Amino acid sequence: MTAFTPANLPSNCNTVEKVHVWSSALLRTINPNNTILETELQKEFIASNQQVQLPDGTMRNIDRISIELDPLYVSGDMKLWEAAREISNTAIPVTFTTNG
Repeated sequence: MTAFTPANLPSNCNTVEKVHVWSSALLRTINPNNTILETELQKEFIASNQQVQLPDGTMRNIDRISIELDPLYVSGDMKLWEAAREISNTAIPVTFTTNG
């Protein structure tokens, strides 16, 4: 697992949306080559993250994260976030813990 405490968040990461984008970019950064075979023929990155500019000029962050869930989640014995299994044990890079 990648160890985390709230102190790892930069102080300007102060909304749920910012935390989501932060964690998505972090997971992609620390797992750049991890893939999973989702179908017999299709291999996907466990974490992908990209920024795109829409025709109206706005920028969007698009991410896709695939996290294994504990089988007990299906039986309703735990909450979704409690069922999340670790992807790797890579430490959080310093660039993700500071502003700017």
